[in-house]
Amino acid sequence: VEALELLSAEAAACGAHLHAAHVSDPRSVPVLKRHGATSEVTPHHLLLNSKDVDRLGAYAKVNPPIRDEEDRAGLFQALAQGRLDCVASDHAPHTKAEKDAGFDEAPSGLPGVETLYPLMLAQALEGNISIQRVLDACCASPGRVLGLPVGTFETNQWASFVHVPETPQEIRAEDLHSRCGWSPFEGHMGLFPDALMVRGRWVMRDHELLARPGDGRFVGGPGWPL
Repeated sequence: VEALELLSAEAAACGAHLHAAHVSDPRSVPVLKRHGATSEVTPHHLLLNSKDVDRLGAYAKVNPPIRDEEDRAGLFQALAQGRLDCVASDHAPHTKAEKDAGFDEAPSGLPGVETLYPLMLAQALEGNISIQRVLDACCASPGRVLGLPVGTFETNQWASFVHVPETPQEIRAEDLHSRCGWSPFEGHMGLFPDALMVRGRWVMRDHELLARPGDGRFVGGPGWPL
């Protein structure tokens, strides 16, 4: 909280925009809103708490650390109310061998890029957050922050959209595609896409990957945002 107060003042003094990643303490939220900063929060800080750290050990070691249930609930409420802007994965696919080195020696970080959207959609289906907030935080708001034409279904925007059946599935590491081979969300429920269109072209339909080399597009670098 103190660091964000200091950084917010420094950003204002030089006319810079402050974006806070990995917000883990709900006491940070009023500071960010007061200074007009944007923010992002991770699924593990939204859905896991210190009891999960006790259960998972080094597999839940991450920076900033996963906090207690009161903090987790406060962050989730802030997201649901629109006081946190984006949900971001902070994907760090450390291997089991790395995590099995012991809590002090194991690297910090959790895999999460493939489970972010399914987890948040499942939260909406359960009524814990509105679907509008999930779509904004996962799709539209990151586009606004980065100045990219994504996250909205309008004329002159990229024709990129996803189809998701309303059938929750249990998350199992063996079904995921990361080579790290594990997930901190094992046993949680998620809504997984079965079709994806990117810039007007199907890259997945009926769970079948249709993407080809070259279909991706680099959106950073000189002249960014495009």
